[in-house]
Amino acid sequence: MSSWPRMATPDLRGYFTSASCIAFDIYALSIGLPPPAMLQWTSGGDSVSRRLLAANAIWSLVNHLAQRGSLALATILLARSFATRDFATYSYFQMTVNMLATYATMGLAVAASRFFAASRNDDGTGAFPLGTLLCVNVVVAVAAFMILSIAPLGWLTAGRDIPILAISVGVAVCVLDAVIGGAIVGLEAFRSSAIVSIGSAVCLLALTGWAAATRNPTIGMWAIVAAFGLHLAGTTAITVHQTGWERLKASIRWDKQSLHELGSLVGAMFAVSLISGSATWVVGRLIMASAGDKQFAVFTIGMQWLALGLLLPNQMTRVTFSRMVRETHEGLRRLLKWVGTINAAMSLSIAALGFLFASKLILLYGSRYAGDTLVVACFLGVGVINSPANALGNALVGRGRHMSWLIITVVWLLVLLGILLPSSHRSVEWALVAYACAGAVMLMMTIFRVFREA
Repeated sequence: MSSWPRMATPDLRGYFTSASCIAFDIYALSIGLPPPAMLQWTSGGDSVSRRLLAANAIWSLVNHLAQRGSLALATILLARSFATRDFATYSYFQMTVNMLATYATMGLAVAASRFFAASRNDDGTGAFPLGTLLCVNVVVAVAAFMILSIAPLGWLTAGRDIPILAISVGVAVCVLDAVIGGAIVGLEAFRSSAIVSIGSAVCLLALTGWAAATRNPTIGMWAIVAAFGLHLAGTTAITVHQTGWERLKASIRWDKQSLHELGSLVGAMFAVSLISGSATWVVGRLIMASAGDKQFAVFTIGMQWLALGLLLPNQMTRVTFSRMVRETHEGLRRLLKWVGTINAAMSLSIAALGFLFASKLILLYGSRYAGDTLVVACFLGVGVINSPANALGNALVGRGRHMSWLIITVVWLLVLLGILLPSSHRSVEWALVAYACAGAVMLMMTIFRVFREA
């Protein structure tokens, strides 16, 4: 397998990686865990070195900081520039595209991560239907675009001035990008992907600046679509380069076994995606209908900080997913204990910083949100619960226990809506209570299932 060309900065990269290794060791020891260098994990015959783990985590972090950080900066800029209704319209577009793309992806992104990770041990024999997976992804994206372009979707925009074409193109691009992103995780091509993400972040911020200057929400919406399109082009090139065009073509198979292999995983993960994608959209619509645009905007800000709070912990999950697929049972147990604990500790540290600086962080969005100081901190607190649950859930999927993860996700949704729906006043505060309780139930169920399995 060929490797993506490396930048000619060996000395700086070596110092950077060594420093990150030391940082990981110090952090692990500070919370009572042995650092990864002291753990003997084997995966497909190669040991998980401290240097590789740290390098992958750092580049994965850079990748996500570029993507989510640029989106957060764009949101802050537009929150300060737009009127409340225009900002709510922009936020609603984001949430709607994300929900529809989650539906249309149908669990293919998770399948891509798992199959591309497992294919690294097949010696190029094409044992896994990688090409079939990517072909199905293209068909699904095109179908989503056509359906959304011609269907009467006035109800979907909730009376907002949102171009249907922007939703259609945005969903199609996000579907393609999500699955290719799954392949990147399986291939562990984090460094190359990070460089692409930096370029797409520059594109997003440049176009968002134009939207802020003209006070035009539509330009802000198309800025997101353009940035995702640029990211898709770059990551597709990386995937084809590292996997090999001939290998991808050879793995396009439509036999019963290949389709069953895809369908068994994709079916369960589609249901999981359907649930997780719907939850935020449904809660947002309930808040908008019950409490108005201001509370909906605050909810959107809070959910964005929840995603940012999970950014650091999720890097450990991302960079070890490929290993989880190929690990021995004993090695998986040790790996999960380390990753789950350090994820929870990272989330707790981030939440503590959120409480300390909550009053300043909320003011980034403008003085009109000054009364919602604790929203950022409380959503970061929810991340403390979600972080280890996500790590353990990825292990279930990686080991082929996707039906268990589906059942846990269904229970999570029932708890979330069971708390929120009976309330007559569906505020952001009540949504926080619902998310915290649902997350706690998910965490307990996941811990029981994973360690019983491992």
